[in-house]
Amino acid sequence: GLVEKVSPEPAFAFADPAAQQVAYDSLLFAQRRPLHRLVAGWLEEAHGDDLAPCYGLLAHHWQQADEPGRAIEYLEKAGQEALRAGAYDEAEGYFEASLELNARSAVLSNGFYEQGTADWVAAREYALARLEEELPPELTYHNLWHTRDDVLPAAQRLAAVAGLGEEERRLLETAAVYHDLGCISDFWIT
Repeated sequence: GLVEKVSPEPAFAFADPAAQQVAYDSLLFAQRRPLHRLVAGWLEEAHGDDLAPCYGLLAHHWQQADEPGRAIEYLEKAGQEALRAGAYDEAEGYFEASLELNARSAVLSNGFYEQGTADWVAAREYALARLEEELPPELTYHNLWHTRDDVLPAAQRLAAVAGLGEEERRLLETAAVYHDLGCISDFWIT
């Protein structure tokens, strides 16, 4: 009774939204991303001839899959579709979500995005928050404390010894806090 068939083809949905939320919340972030990636890929393949009705859904799944570039692309397309349909509030929502995601995702790309100076503090906070929330608990060495309390201070000492300028120092510090994000991937989980 948890799921019900929603179409003649093999498609099912949770009968109760609360059950769906409990099931979703029980997944680790590292488990959710590949599932969202699979759903987005399936939607693109299944509706390849006409993706327009799926733009908003594709944006959601690519964002949850931690693929901001693809999510931004679909948010913008969804906004354009909403504008064509005269749904101005909906279009505004998609465009605002696109700009927000771009601002959060592009914190290190001042040259590429031509948005002024990089937001090094936001980049560091983003990486450390992901490490704190998403690293598998069985990792006893490559964890938040290793990154924040060992690697980052070591990078700061090396930058001082090497006499790096401010921009190079901030780039090295940012690389230090990002270095264990690969441990979040389901590739590392057995």
